[in-house]
Amino acid sequence: MVYIFILIYSLLFIVLLPMGLIINTFSKKMAKSLVFSLARGFSKGILCLSGIKVEVEGLENIPDENALYVSNHQSNLDPFLFMAFLPKKIAYIAKIETKKIPIFYQWMQIMGCLFIDRKDIRQSLRVIQNGTEILKNGGDLGIFPEGTRSVDGKILPFKAGSLKMAIKAQKTIVPIMIDGSYRLMDKGSIIVRPNLVKVKVLEKISVDIINQSDSKFLIAKIEEKIKDNLMQDVN
Repeated sequence: MVYIFILIYSLLFIVLLPMGLIINTFSKKMAKSLVFSLARGFSKGILCLSGIKVEVEGLENIPDENALYVSNHQSNLDPFLFMAFLPKKIAYIAKIETKKIPIFYQWMQIMGCLFIDRKDIRQSLRVIQNGTEILKNGGDLGIFPEGTRSVDGKILPFKAGSLKMAIKAQKTIVPIMIDGSYRLMDKGSIIVRPNLVKVKVLEKISVDIINQSDSKFLIAKIEEKIKDNLMQDVN
């Protein structure tokens, strides 16, 4: 059933893509709203039909102002969790390989997603600069600073460079904990298994704290906060 849903929605994305590109030419805001509405419906459908139960905590910690959302990464489905349950139009910094996915890549572009090649230092620096401009102009961005997903739920080392966007743009950072999504899909597989996933929005790190810190201190603080909440969740 879930794969039939994906097929139907994919056809809808294909049919609506020309209209989305045309609207984007005249009004990026309107096109972005259209894409996020489609993406939210798609994400909720995928999770529901796959039998995935999601518990969400801490939505009250989401600030009114725009921010950089920083999360641990356990599954390819993590962005769908954010799309479905976080009440913000969050664009993501995705791996450059995502550009190889036709149709979805074009929609992600309209959403304002950025694509980073971690093997290319110059390109990575340009992405950080572009992300800084998005934050300065009022957009919300999401990053997974581990750089790749964990296969067993244990946090991999966080990379500090991505936080430079929030530091340069003088924007709030919102840490998010994901627990259990690594059980949904094996790495390299397209089979989705039903399970329980917990998403917890943690207390934000204010601009005042950011001004007094460097990226290495901040990333260590965020990593520690997410680890502590993962340990509490296990216990």
